[in-house]
Amino acid sequence: MISPLLCWYQNIESVLQILNFFYGFFQVFEIFIAIGLDRRQMVVN
Repeated sequence: MISPLLCWYQNIESVLQILNFFYGFFQVFEIFIAIGLDRRQMVVN
């Protein structure tokens, strides 16, 4: 009974780590997009 629960918990932990990684990646990506848009606006102006 304990073993499958432990396995399930470890799976959730790994999924959360993956989600956390993607969340950080997307935050960095958004910053790069914002910088790119600012540069584009400066070029247009």
